[in-house]
Amino acid sequence: MKVMCTTEQSRKASIDNKIIGMHNLTIGKYYEVISLYNDDDGESFYKIIDDNGGSGGWYLNRFITMDELRNKKLEELLHG
Repeated sequence: MKVMCTTEQSRKASIDNKIIGMHNLTIGKYYEVISLYNDDDGESFYKIIDDNGGSGGWYLNRFITMDELRNKKLEELLHG
């Protein structure tokens, strides 16, 4: 499944409080979802490969699915 990023985001990647890199997303860019998972608190995440080639979990609310985007565009075309 592909999703489009709707909010730009960068975050630091760390291990044992040592910064090892950055994870970046770009608004309007499509990302392939590797998996969908939930944490212990019930929050849902997409696991994707970010702009720097690293994989990580990102909240679903940062993205729109291709189906959601298509429906939104159709509604805009039909109803102005």
